Amino acid sequence: MKISFYEEFPTKENLDKIKLINFNARIIAAAKSLKEFYIIKSTIKKYNNKNVKEIIYWPVLDEKEGYWFSAFTKNSALKRIINELQRNKNPLAIMWDAELPFHKSLILRQAFNYFRNRKLILDFFENSEKYKIKILTSEYPLESKFFRRLLFDLFLISFDTEKYKNKKIAMLYTSFLKNHPNVEHFLERQMEIGKRAFGENFVVALGTIASGINGNEPILSHKELERDLIIAKNNGINEVVIFRLGGLNEEYVKVIKKLL
Repeated sequence: MKISFYEEFPTKENLDKIKLINFNARIIAAAKSLKEFYIIKSTIKKYNNKNVKEIIYWPVLDEKEGYWFSAFTKNSALKRIINELQRNKNPLAIMWDAELPFHKSLILRQAFNYFRNRKLILDFFENSEKYKIKILTSEYPLESKFFRRLLFDLFLISFDTEKYKNKKIAMLYTSFLKNHPNVEHFLERQMEIGKRAFGENFVVALGTIASGINGNEPILSHKELERDLIIAKNNGINEVVIFRLGGLNEEYVKVIKKLL
């Protein structure tokens, strides 16, 4: 099972957790521009940890611009990021965070840009190979093909892996489900749907082991992460992304190593 880590806040304190990685892993690092990403990538390489096999660009925006990407992202911000990626000259992997805006009021305020934004995003996805870009999409968990299609058509927060050749990362963060009556069944059901629909292009995101942009995300215990990883392994999931690197400690490392 392949392991990756998100890092939403690539500060020295968080990146220092790279020293704990003693298994093959990828880092998906957030940055507000390609230039900033390459600086972060250079910093990560200075740790000289041969276990870090790949560093992936996770573009993010200012919160007032939407932070994440959908048909309701601020149009000027969407243009800025996509235009920069279109000028890319070298092979690049990106993680496109397909979520509704951080401030939901943008859905109303950007409604008049809805069709412009759709065209920008879809043109970029359709031509990503021309720009030497490989896309992973981080998406909400969904229970049915009907709702995946509905969200794709309306909001552009779900993408067809056959059409766009993207890998789909389902955010299955069970730390938000501590009161769920049967979290194991929920995970198994999501993984069953994903594997059946997307095959090898289906990736699972687990967590959270550190808080994110909201600042109040609940945290998985070591035993809970072990439970989720066991379920992923038993269901034939080949690739897992853990949110996020900054929460890594020796106990989590032991759990991960045990299940590789």
